[in-house]
Amino acid sequence: GNKPIQYIPVSITQLFQNLTSKFEHNIDELRKKMDSLDTSSSEGNVWNIKGYQAMIDHLRSIIDNAKSSIFCSIWDREYQEIRPQLEKANERDIEIINFSFTDIQNQIGNTFCYGIDENKLTEIWHRQIIFIVDKKAVLLGNSNLSKENQAIWTSNSAVLNTSLNNIILDITLFSQRK
Repeated sequence: GNKPIQYIPVSITQLFQNLTSKFEHNIDELRKKMDSLDTSSSEGNVWNIKGYQAMIDHLRSIIDNAKSSIFCSIWDREYQEIRPQLEKANERDIEIINFSFTDIQNQIGNTFCYGIDENKLTEIWHRQIIFIVDKKAVLLGNSNLSKENQAIWTSNSAVLNTSLNNIILDITLFSQRK
């Protein structure tokens, strides 16, 4: 009879190599940016941020203090909340890379988005945010309009690397599909 298909897990490095060969221009750029990742600190306190508005306030503050780069995975609603700060960061020549499943209006920096309607997406997907500043710290969490909203802010290298890989993978798959 037919043999079942076998799936073999590949390492992140192997995955990168496979994908890079297909989408060199996008991936090479990203890899260069990732090579300078600061993962020396294995410590990294984790700060809990409770409440939607507290999270937005924190985002505005970290954007204003960004020195070199911003990588984020975001929905349009949150993007519009922080757009004035992103504009100022852009004027300071901060590198900005955005990924979104939704349609991002008035984009700043390099934006990769699928343009899915937010209301439709909400039915099947959790509204979340990943926001990495200077490749040193990450804000990660849900983005629900409530005082109960939960997010964290940390420089913990495990969380940072996982978050960054998540964004890279989303952009890689986006490039593959386009």
